[in-house]
Amino acid sequence: MLMLFAMAITVGSHSPDFRVGSHSPDCHAVISDDVAAGNLYSARRAAVGHSSRPESGLPMFASGGGSTVDATECAAAWSMAVDALLERPDAFALIDAAHRQHAHAGLIVTHRKGLKCADEHWESCCSSLQTSTCKDTERRECCHMGNGTRAHLRLPALREIAIDVRLPTGRLIRIEQDGLLRPFDLPTVLWPAGYLLSLWAADPEQRALWAMTGRQATAARPSVLDLGTGTGAAAVAAAIGGGGEGEVRVLATDVAARALALATANAALAGTRDVEVRSLDWEDDAAVDETVRQYGPFHLVMGVRHFLSSNLQRALPLFPSSILSSFLSLRAVPIIRRSRPILGRGSHVHRHRWRQAALQFEKWERRLWSVLERLTVAADERTQACDDDAEEATNGSLVALVHTVGGIGSPPAWTPFIEIARLPGAARYGMFTRWNEHESDFEVVLLRRRERGNQG
Repeated sequence: MLMLFAMAITVGSHSPDFRVGSHSPDCHAVISDDVAAGNLYSARRAAVGHSSRPESGLPMFASGGGSTVDATECAAAWSMAVDALLERPDAFALIDAAHRQHAHAGLIVTHRKGLKCADEHWESCCSSLQTSTCKDTERRECCHMGNGTRAHLRLPALREIAIDVRLPTGRLIRIEQDGLLRPFDLPTVLWPAGYLLSLWAADPEQRALWAMTGRQATAARPSVLDLGTGTGAAAVAAAIGGGGEGEVRVLATDVAARALALATANAALAGTRDVEVRSLDWEDDAAVDETVRQYGPFHLVMGVRHFLSSNLQRALPLFPSSILSSFLSLRAVPIIRRSRPILGRGSHVHRHRWRQAALQFEKWERRLWSVLERLTVAADERTQACDDDAEEATNGSLVALVHTVGGIGSPPAWTPFIEIARLPGAARYGMFTRWNEHESDFEVVLLRRRERGNQG
């Protein structure tokens, strides 16, 4: 009896006391040292641990499996601490170094045919906000997002701080996101369009379309530009999809510093040094020209845009954040063609946040093609003339744009681009809808750059 009493005292002395009225530290104190050191990986998990207080007396977000997480305090502390870090000139170097300590091995996983993954159990089994109750096999094969599972239907997983993506090569990558620490912040979570672009960028057959262009055009390795990189998932996939280090060089760009922080962290976690991050506002001519001067032109330019129903756009400010998060994670809102980007008014969803992370095709019109022309390489005239030397000539740069199905038309005749393919997400990558396994909401549209003088 005395021994049990002593054990209880010992355990209690090392366990945080989250009872109402206890003297537990505030969230800023819990995460500040890790954030200041650039270790956002540990800081996120410390914030979730601090927020998982069943007797805090505060309103909670359900995280599945009966546990609850309230991140109200930590969300405010997170933004303050990370924003302060990003004002430092050495911020990205610190983030890179800290996350290489957490780098995961290049795990290769396969999906057993016929394995049934019940998506209703995803949160209780796979959520990064709690300890998994799944068997190892279930977590490895059903929790990751990849061809053969239904896990992609959870995207955008707005509350999660990490998700696993299985690339077409079988390589598993862990994508960190801010999730519930930055509620409804588009640049800091992985969205369905970004997920599809990641799968495409690592697809060996599709890589040949742009990797060969780079090797033919220059002795240097092929160069890739990711516009509006967000979490950096597509940039990381492009860098590691070939299997070897140093095969390509990827420039991940975004106007949001917090997105660049995530891209830096995720590249380091994947163990690649082939991803460089840079702030870029593609509406700024001087910034575009400077990017081309320093890093371009590029053999592949890729980008996405995120859409939800215009009805939801008008309704966003009316929903409590906890209800809206669950609503979106269940994909109860149909994604429709040519709907407007989310622009909440009177809430914490602001216009500049949604502008920062993704291409806005309709807005650009002529500017879209002008900017893409400056960023890309024209096809060698010998290729277009189909001479005897065509095999040694270079193809023009490739542009990959992800959008809702049918949301992007073919390039106008006056542009130096031609459409070469449309790849729906379902057929090639298993990115089907909740209601039909043969249909997809998203597609990859592939364009090839050509000489202006050879337009048809």
